[in-house]
Amino acid sequence: MTEVAFKNFEEIQKLDNNLERKREWLKQYEGKKFAIGENRKELIFWKKYEDKYTYYDSRWDEKIKTIKGGEISVSEVNKIQRHDSIFVIEFDDKMKGVKLKDKSRIASNIEKVKTLLEENGIGYIESTHMGNSNYLWIEHENKLSDGEIEIIIKLLSPVGSEVDTNFASSNKRLPVLFAKHWKYNKEEEPIKFFPGLKLNNYILAKIAEGKEVIDGEDVNDKGYKTFKKGSPIRKIFSIKGQVEQYHKLNPFFYDKSKLFWKWDKECNKYSMCDEVDLLNDIEAELEIETIDSKKRVELIESFKQVGRKKVPKKPKKYWVQFLDKVYNGKTAEFLFDVTPEYHFMNPIGWKVGKFEDTPTIDKLFTEWVGKGHEIELSEFIAYLITRDRFLQRIYGLCGGGSNGKGTFIKFCTKFVGKDNCVASELKQLAENQFEPAVLYGKLLCIMGEVSYADLKNTNEIKKIAGEDLMSFQFKGKTPFTEENSAIACCLTNSLPTTPDKSIGFYRKWMIIDFPNQFNGILVDPIETIPDIEFENLALKSLNILKKLYESKTLSNEGDFNERIKRYEERSNPIMQFIEEQCEEISGKSTPLRDFTIQCNEFLKSKHLRVMTANQIGKTLREEGFSVGNRKIDDISQVVILNISIKSSKKLLKLLKLFKS
Repeated sequence: MTEVAFKNFEEIQKLDNNLERKREWLKQYEGKKFAIGENRKELIFWKKYEDKYTYYDSRWDEKIKTIKGGEISVSEVNKIQRHDSIFVIEFDDKMKGVKLKDKSRIASNIEKVKTLLEENGIGYIESTHMGNSNYLWIEHENKLSDGEIEIIIKLLSPVGSEVDTNFASSNKRLPVLFAKHWKYNKEEEPIKFFPGLKLNNYILAKIAEGKEVIDGEDVNDKGYKTFKKGSPIRKIFSIKGQVEQYHKLNPFFYDKSKLFWKWDKECNKYSMCDEVDLLNDIEAELEIETIDSKKRVELIESFKQVGRKKVPKKPKKYWVQFLDKVYNGKTAEFLFDVTPEYHFMNPIGWKVGKFEDTPTIDKLFTEWVGKGHEIELSEFIAYLITRDRFLQRIYGLCGGGSNGKGTFIKFCTKFVGKDNCVASELKQLAENQFEPAVLYGKLLCIMGEVSYADLKNTNEIKKIAGEDLMSFQFKGKTPFTEENSAIACCLTNSLPTTPDKSIGFYRKWMIIDFPNQFNGILVDPIETIPDIEFENLALKSLNILKKLYESKTLSNEGDFNERIKRYEERSNPIMQFIEEQCEEISGKSTPLRDFTIQCNEFLKSKHLRVMTANQIGKTLREEGFSVGNRKIDDISQVVILNISIKSSKKLLKLLKLFKS
């Protein structure tokens, strides 16, 4: 229920003098910034050192320095920041053709507002300092923002009136009731108190029926503000109207998949959020109560309805965002500054440099992949900055441990930002219906070591490469269909074997080998890269991306047959071992144990993951080889039929060592 306005005012009036009344009145202003003025001049440095002038009743007798070097008591305070829920209406109507104030019109407007308040049972205080306009002090039941007070002042003012909106500003220091007015040197004396209720949004909505906020007020050198033309005010004070007001300050939307998105002003992008985030924000921004269950439900429904109407445009896939700037990925040209008008999700936190010089980065790329292959990493970065997966590639970064794969991904993460990256697993993406949702709105999906049996469902994996529609499903939300925007990148010793032997599968893989091994690195190489090189890399990547759009191919990737061969060598190295180190001889057999020892030596030499005898036996059976039990020298062993390992001194030494 709405409370009584100025409930302690009558008790304050009973005090002996205005100094005591002022002190009691100011107790509700504790924590606000104050000032002291006289004859239209400031007496203290409140604008320069405002934090020093915070009002508390305990400072009443404190002496403070004046501008002229003297001292003055805090009890002389006569200007203070506006109250969170108390505001003042004052009129500045002027005579036609001259700058003199029209006191008759001003008095008439004051009377009209008083009548309006009394008709609606709203309490107020009228005071005078013998100036051009009396003040009307009004108390709202909620804390109000500057913008809300501006709207309310205009709403309550008669049509055609000129109202002072400085009283809505938290940056001003405004007159204090019972204190000497800083311009007129007369005490701000109450002349009428109408006991009534605090103003509330229900009454405002009732008053506002059919009215609009109209343009037309002047802005002078004293900082008077104008109102912008708006929608009917009645809507502003409803729950839905408050949500619409919140949207003006903090753009958000609610998509058809039942997902909320809110504009992040610092990052210049839309971030996924939930109902709790929005409720907390509107409570902090507009001081709206959100605990009451009925009000909360109405707020949430209003967020949904307003948010559905405010869905932004989809940006072009080939647009690239660096900080608050948008570039055309196909031409490398600047387009426009970022605005909430488009659903931007992937800002890269570097400005675009003026040059392409990246000597430290170039040196690291050469160390990681070898001379002649640096372009593969540069193209990876260029392809990474766009959401358009027009090349339809999955990347495999292959090599043993301590060879730079992880450091390169760390470098990528620093460049495009952690919010644009996500970690997942190849098997999960292929088999879990909810896992592809982690890719939505990302640029890079990092996948760690993969096993030899992680590719049972290649259809979903091929979609991840790009330009195929995928189903994204967040738990509890409506599934939706969209193209994947994230590069899928496997960091692995060996690629998984695939049951899909089609060119359509193999052509999607771009394999980059990291052949070197680094030991004893004490300094993180990423920390040695100066920021200017990341900015230059932004320009360099835009230009490389432009070339990729033109060529539609990647450097050193080879034709389809070469891609098939490279994939098979890294996914099924056992067959490569057989081709290079074994002979097919009818009637011959090789113990699986001996084969495993020699095969793993081969894998180690290629920086590939070693395998157990069971894994090797299973793979050989799948490839059509006969593997079974046989007696050799009366000892039962698992052998591979019709296969013989080419003799080598190294093998004989290994076998003797193993048997001993």
